[in-house]
Amino acid sequence: MDKTPQETGLRAPAAETACLAWDENRYEAVMILDENLRCVDCNNTACGLLGYSKQEIKGLRFNGDIVPRPEPLHAADIITRISDSFARFRKKNGSILPVKYCLMPVKQNGACRSFRVSFLSAAQECGLKDRLEEAEQVSNSILSELPAMVLRCRNDQRLTVEQVSDSCLTLTGYSREDFLSRKVTLTDLVHPDYLTALKSTILNAAQSGHACNCEYIIITASGAEKWVNTKGIVCEGGKGKTATLRGIMIDLSERKAKEEEILYLILHDTMTGLFNRLYLDSAFIEIDVEENLPVSVIFADIDGLKFINDVFGHFAGDRLIIAAAGILHECCDKKDILARIGGDEFCIIMPRTDYETAVRRMGLIKQKCETYNDSLKDSSFSLNISLGCSTKTSKEQDILMVRKEAEDYMYRRKLFERRSSKSDVVSSMLAALQENSNETREHVKRMEALARRLAERLGLSPEQTDDLALLATLHDIGKVGIDRSLLLNHRKLTADEMKEMKKHPEIGYRIALSTPELINISESILCHHERWDGKGYPQGLSGTDIPLLSRIISIIDAFDAMTNDRSYRSSFSKDEALEEIHDNAGSQFDPDIADEFLAMMST
Repeated sequence: MDKTPQETGLRAPAAETACLAWDENRYEAVMILDENLRCVDCNNTACGLLGYSKQEIKGLRFNGDIVPRPEPLHAADIITRISDSFARFRKKNGSILPVKYCLMPVKQNGACRSFRVSFLSAAQECGLKDRLEEAEQVSNSILSELPAMVLRCRNDQRLTVEQVSDSCLTLTGYSREDFLSRKVTLTDLVHPDYLTALKSTILNAAQSGHACNCEYIIITASGAEKWVNTKGIVCEGGKGKTATLRGIMIDLSERKAKEEEILYLILHDTMTGLFNRLYLDSAFIEIDVEENLPVSVIFADIDGLKFINDVFGHFAGDRLIIAAAGILHECCDKKDILARIGGDEFCIIMPRTDYETAVRRMGLIKQKCETYNDSLKDSSFSLNISLGCSTKTSKEQDILMVRKEAEDYMYRRKLFERRSSKSDVVSSMLAALQENSNETREHVKRMEALARRLAERLGLSPEQTDDLALLATLHDIGKVGIDRSLLLNHRKLTADEMKEMKKHPEIGYRIALSTPELINISESILCHHERWDGKGYPQGLSGTDIPLLSRIISIIDAFDAMTNDRSYRSSFSKDEALEEIHDNAGSQFDPDIADEFLAMMST
């Protein structure tokens, strides 16, 4: 009769007891056998499947009690191998339980001291397959939603892909089948310029044990280039096997696009699209090498830009800047670097360009400006650019000194070129005003003649007389900033149109402030539509708060306007006009000056 476990004193080895602590509630059943293939311990799953308690199962013979075999199984038969097969286990109640089991030796200090049996019933195995399939479905579902491609590839010559998530189609344009059938490998994806760096990164990760992290460009199935980042670990393949890279590939397209956009904004002028001063400063350093000699530098400055901004607004000034940028760009070679470095300033760096060529380039820029100006309908917006250049011919010269010499030369030319003076700009504006409105040369001459006669009668000084004559000529200069259609209108203006027209004194005031020759009459230009009773514009001044010259010119302007035809009415007679001035003395006009004017016109 067989002895009971208590009688035999069977105990599971300490190491196996520790293992069972982890296996106690494991899905598969586990038993520990001694060297005679008797059960010394098991987990709860094994007890449940066979119908024994833990105390009952201890001491049972694996071969005979649990596995009824026609031939006995000896421990020596399995010491050097792992038995993995199907069998029929006998339960406590005598019924048979079909199982799939694995019997393997457990060695301690080089000797086999025990055996470990793990087994699953047929029902458990089917359930396990269902659970594995469900887990795989869940895993694939999660992986497909990740904004990355999960992959495993061999660290071989072609970086052959062994496993990949469905998101590969979105990222690369290739399907899982394309990768798993080896139609496409990772080396086929990687841009040739980055392949060596990627392989080197993988090799370093394999040797150091550190994570692999590499950014590079791939070429998708459509031929498009896309930035990606691969992060992962390199796992050793074991004896005779190739190591594998396991990780994820992340699409960096959006991030790279934003980085490029930010970099573009940092280094470019947003208005013209040209490089800015920050880029230019670094370009001077990079280009300052001997093989680029001679290096010429051209400085360019738009004449009268502040004047245009003050008179017509910054929108008009911006158009002038964009036009200048276009002309300068047309005159540059591909190797040249053109940058906008200030509001109205530009700089061109020209490597391998001598001084004579730089001078000819400046001449070409001038010609382009003249062609541009000839195409304008309104000469008020003429583009004139002052230019200066200098050239570095030897490596000993300081490139920054050459830059300064070009800038200084440009400013010297700016002082001597007549076309850059603001008075010439005003002259062109006055010519445009006479061309585009009802302000004729005859009107200007009549106004100036009357102004000088009245100045003499009022006893004005020579300086005041000259200022009054200039005011008579330029009091309406602000109309150059008014829409041409209003100036040439042949009907009475609407309320909105009149509101727009009333802006011309303020525009004229800004013009005068921007022109040294007109500063003395700037206040008089601003106030020439004020009324004695305070009902004028733009400030609503009254009485002697209105500058003297403004009070004088308002009477002369009104008389000339009444005695000459307008597109919307016929002219008054001289007497009718004088009567109007008489009737409005003390309300619209300074009464004392009105009396002097009436007396002058009656003689």
